[in-house]
Amino acid sequence: KNCFDKFYLSHEINLRKPDSYIYKFVLNDNNVEAEECLFIDDVKNNITAAKNMNINTWHLNPEKDDVANLFKTQSALF
Repeated sequence: KNCFDKFYLSHEINLRKPDSYIYKFVLNDNNVEAEECLFIDDVKNNITAAKNMNINTWHLNPEKDDVANLFKTQSALF
């Protein structure tokens, strides 16, 4: 959590993935375009929904990936 400016949990904002409303909520709440965001999830359907909205994605494999490593490869993402 401390690696990001904001961190959203679906149960806290009462919206569920992969419904597009959750992605729209986050974009609107931050006043940003989809292309400016990175969505990280371990569920393929959620990744697909975010990609369909032009949000950058990282399909996280919790057994292999560490979110902290994102900052080591950040320039390759954007």
